[in-house]
Amino acid sequence: MVIIKVVNIDVYYNSYKALDRVSITARPGEVVGIIGPNGSGKTTLLRTIDGILRPKIGSVYIDGKKVTSMKRREVAKLVGYVPQRTEFSTYMTVLDFVLTGRRPYIGLSYTNKDFKKAVNALKMVSAHHLIDRRLDQLSGGELQRVIIARSLAAEPSVLLLDEPTANLDPRYQIEVLEHIRSLAEEKRNTILVTLHDLTHAYRYSDKVIMMKNGRVFAMGDPQEVITSENIKNVFGLEALVLKELKAVIFR
Repeated sequence: MVIIKVVNIDVYYNSYKALDRVSITARPGEVVGIIGPNGSGKTTLLRTIDGILRPKIGSVYIDGKKVTSMKRREVAKLVGYVPQRTEFSTYMTVLDFVLTGRRPYIGLSYTNKDFKKAVNALKMVSAHHLIDRRLDQLSGGELQRVIIARSLAAEPSVLLLDEPTANLDPRYQIEVLEHIRSLAEEKRNTILVTLHDLTHAYRYSDKVIMMKNGRVFAMGDPQEVITSENIKNVFGLEALVLKELKAVIFR
């Protein structure tokens, strides 16, 4: 099973330091929630783990291999990355869209195996009944599940999800998070997910990483990291943390 290790990385955008000596570990079957204000480095961390960005200092390891020494196709077979915004043609069918997730394995054309893997990925997120629908005919929650299915079509061991509940109403937010939780428990995927909702991070994460100014401010069990004191220090807000309900209420 795949373990992610991020060791003392510094990441820059030109002269701006976006990540400062960040070290984390994520294990199989674990949902790691990444929280913090806008600009704290959450998305940069995911992009660096996926190998899109290269650290100036430090290293990222997936399955014991340094990401920067791996070919993109090799990384794509191990890691499924779902960015905040996904570009696609609204006139594509769900099946055609999910098939594009098989690109790391495709030769000259799609095979029966690719079609089976795409259908299986849709089943994993309970979206196989949407297979013939066009993308512009889907609800927000349905579309988000289909986007996750595309990343699952390559059968990655690692899922990197950047704000998968953004712009969804509460019902679909819970629906997507429940599917993420199931993938970790049943398929033993290693999942890192950035979230703005602290209650969701508390309820659906095995481990929480709280970031501030490109650094890891706190990391550990949700009840240890999501505290009124930490929220005040990182977000500058007064909050009441109800441990018995796994809920955060802002005052």
